[in-house]
Amino acid sequence: MSPQSWSEFRPISLCYVTNKILSKLVYTKISQALPDLISPSQSGFMPGRLIADNILLAQEMTHHLDMRHSKGNLILKLDMSKTYDRVKWKILYAILEKMGFLARFIALIKHAIEHCWFTILVNGEPSGFFKCSSGLRQGDPISPVLFILPQMLYLDDLTTFFHTES
Repeated sequence: MSPQSWSEFRPISLCYVTNKILSKLVYTKISQALPDLISPSQSGFMPGRLIADNILLAQEMTHHLDMRHSKGNLILKLDMSKTYDRVKWKILYAILEKMGFLARFIALIKHAIEHCWFTILVNGEPSGFFKCSSGLRQGDPISPVLFILPQMLYLDDLTTFFHTES
């Protein structure tokens, strides 16, 4: 299947083996803290949890909302397309700091995600190298975790908003 538009192209990043090892070590360490940081309602990318459970739950809740309720109902669906591309590193680092991660550990994360070079192949030949300034690499073991942590802040805000009585 070939891409039909520029937005369908997905980058392939080639990193040094040492960077891949560092990323895996950081993931192993951060995954130990995840159960304390991640809400039980988050099922994607979490060991022992299945995203299919939340899909089934959403279907059941939608079916239940078909019944009439006097206070009204609200369903919110977020478009999560290309979200890895939209993660801002500066915000991510601030969130990790607020969550209590040590500066040395955040520095390791910075190194793992910032020290890769990219190139574009034109007619099969590299056309120069560049660095990215935002986003997470697909296929990197730490990317799902670094994606989830900022999302939890939004989830906490939504939970507070919807549980506040008017």
